[in-house]
Formats: sequence, structure tokens, C-alpha cells
Amino acid sequence: MRSLLATTLTALLLSFGPADAQDARALLDAADKALGAAGLKSFEMTAGGVNYAVGQAQAPGGAWPRFNVKSLARSVNYETASLRDTSVRTQAEDPPRGGGVQPVRGEQRQVGVVGGEHAWNVVGDAAIPAPIALAARQL
Repeated sequence: MRSLLATTLTALLLSFGPADAQDARALLDAADKALGAAGLKSFEMTAGGVNYAVGQAQAPGGAWPRFNVKSLARSVNYETASLRDTSVRTQAEDPPRGGGVQPVRGEQRQVGVVGGEHAWNVVGDAAIPAPIALAARQL
């Protein structure tokens, strides 16, 4: 009985896959047309809120360290394959717990840039190569 139920359920689930994928493609194409995304060359966005130092909890299973994001600005240019992220964060937890380059005293400004096949961080007036960040920033 279990085997028959499992086989029937599997066949039922597999039968819906291709139709859903086709509907999703049509939906994305319609959204692309409505937004004019095909002609998109660049964009800028700003935000604020909180972020977390993922995987830097004080103890296994504990909460990740939290930071207040005072400002975040992102500029992306698809024609030049470049991106610039600038964020300002402050300490959210007192006392600080876990990793994530804590404690932050005052405001911490972080600038990450990618251009073509090169990534770097900007610290003061210095550009510091950051090849490990290249793949993540090339999205």
C-alpha cells in the first residue's frame, strides 16, 4: 500500500513540473516587458535596517551578531560590469557577542567595488585588492 501511494504521489508531482516552468517563463517575460528591463543599463538603490554576521555566533546554534545598517547605497552599471556598495553600520548589541569584527565603535564605513575581473575594498583613500569577493560581487 505504501509503495503504491509513493509511486502515485511521485507520478503526480512529476506531471506538474513542465507546465509550471512554462507558466513561470511567460510570467517573467511579461514582467520584463512591463518594466522595460531589457533596456536596463544601470541602477542605484539605497536602504537601511539591520544585518547579521552569518555563522559568527558566540556558541553553536546561537544568534548571529547583529548590526544596525545606518545606510546602504548600491550602484550597478551593466555596460561596464561594475558595482559599488557603500554601507555605514553601527554596533547593535551591547555587550557584543560572537565574531563579525566586533565591537564597532561609532560608525563603520565599508566600501566594496568590482570592475570587470577585479574586486577591491576601499579603506580611507586606499584601494585594497579583494579577489575572494570577486564572484559574489559579479552577480
